[in-house]
Amino acid sequence: MNATSAAGPLDGVRVVELGSSLAGPFAALILAQLGAEVIKVEPPHGGDATRSWGAATVNGTTAAYETFNRGKKSVVVNYRDADAVASLRRFVAAGTDVVMQNLRPGTATSFGLDAAMLRADNPDLIYCNLGAFGDRGPMRELPGYDPLMQAFGGIIDTTGKADTPSRVGVSLIDLSTGMWGAIGVLSLLFRRANGAGGGVVDGSLFESSLIWMSLNFGTLQSSGAVPGRGGLRGPLIAPNGGFNASDGIVMLVVGTNQQFCAMCEAIDRPELVNDPRFADNSARRDNHDALDEAINAAIAHAPRAYWVERLNARNVPCAPIHTLSEAASHPQTEAVEMVQTHPETGFSVFGIPLRLDGMRPAYDQAAPALGADNALLDDTTGRYGAASG
Repeated sequence: MNATSAAGPLDGVRVVELGSSLAGPFAALILAQLGAEVIKVEPPHGGDATRSWGAATVNGTTAAYETFNRGKKSVVVNYRDADAVASLRRFVAAGTDVVMQNLRPGTATSFGLDAAMLRADNPDLIYCNLGAFGDRGPMRELPGYDPLMQAFGGIIDTTGKADTPSRVGVSLIDLSTGMWGAIGVLSLLFRRANGAGGGVVDGSLFESSLIWMSLNFGTLQSSGAVPGRGGLRGPLIAPNGGFNASDGIVMLVVGTNQQFCAMCEAIDRPELVNDPRFADNSARRDNHDALDEAINAAIAHAPRAYWVERLNARNVPCAPIHTLSEAASHPQTEAVEMVQTHPETGFSVFGIPLRLDGMRPAYDQAAPALGADNALLDDTTGRYGAASG
């Protein structure tokens, strides 16, 4: 098994996570998987919001919490208790390397846990803010969630069928914001290692939504328009979309005339090569309805696997549309060992999509119980709140 519990490249780095939901916790998870010690700060009486997202299925907590908080420690702090906050500040000042925060705008500042306050005590601290709309502008104080940013940044407008916009089916903005946060922290850790001291990373859900639209933004400037919603049909080349086999859909992205000729052979429609409507990509785009109809008719009688095998044999870019269960159990997924199962709980996650020196960081530490590590803050008075409830 190509997974390792050995010390990662961030071994010795301490991260305090003032986070909730997905973006901040995912950024901290990446750092934890790379070897950092991550101490997650949670409010009393329930903890992180994801502890209540769905049924409790893993060690009494939810799959969402386990997925994004595995390998961390948990301390409970009541932010409205001045003594508790002071203890947390002392902990950060005493040797914390990174603070990762994605609390509601203004919350960290109101409790004296913002970058300026904490870095005054610890100048080598790297502080990462992951907000909703960013730290400036007329919307800086508004909260935000993934689907709202898909809407506000233009993603939903370009997704779905012509008459029905659709949100992306995964938490694209939350997770990508977490990735950008981790990238920012890693860059400042590198800078600090070269003697430059700490610093501040600022990112936001909104900014992450815009970067996904980079190609569309370039197209808008060059042509004055962006491709409209096309369902499974993509822009620029044809065929480029989903086609109906007998048991599901096969995606085809045919980018060259050579690939088109090979596709026609694979689906037993060689005469399409000589059809003037499909002579080159420009012609195929102009006649994509007729082309799609011909391909659908050709492949309707056999299952996806049959066509994928024939297309792959001719180097035609294709893929079946899988369910998540099909993708997770596919031999390729098994070969790259992306699915990791905890040795005690039996719960499985996708590991981070990186190997370091051939080894993927292991999943051997489950998510913590609420307040399991309160002793880290020298909680001798119990002021940090109940560990559950």
